[in-house]
Amino acid sequence: MSEFVTDKHDLQKLLSKCNVCSKSISRGQNILHHEHLSKLQLQNYNKICAFIINTKLPSESYGHWICLLRFKNVFIMVDGLNYAIKRPDIMLNLNKFCHQNNCILNVMHLRCQEKISFKCGYIAIAIIAKYHTLSIKQFYNMQTVFKRNSIKFNENLLINFAQKHFGFSL
Repeated sequence: MSEFVTDKHDLQKLLSKCNVCSKSISRGQNILHHEHLSKLQLQNYNKICAFIINTKLPSESYGHWICLLRFKNVFIMVDGLNYAIKRPDIMLNLNKFCHQNNCILNVMHLRCQEKISFKCGYIAIAIIAKYHTLSIKQFYNMQTVFKRNSIKFNENLLINFAQKHFGFSL
């Protein structure tokens, strides 16, 4: 196992260092396993709403973290490995969640995590921090910018941003 593996409590603790980030994930309630998504009904569509979703299989020791971000009636899934789109169980739960909340699901192909990296939790909190600082257009522009860079460069960029935003070091 890697020293970079994070759990829900690690992510919640780091996100609590920024009131807006912590609020966007409902003070940790929106850090959950993908199976729990399909049971959620959102109340207020006008507030900032983000999720950090874990993809762990029962046979795995730990899973992969992805983000789900709401911009009005659109949820954007951000997965630095593009792993979740290859898992029908995850996509089914994401689509159910969006359908019952009258939202559209868009998958953002943001190349930002190396396959051998265990830093997905840190990337997820960086994405959450970017989410509340950028408009939807600027957020989508990140995808274009990231395509110009190497995956390693993008991962380092997001990790450095998270370290500055939340005041921690690795």
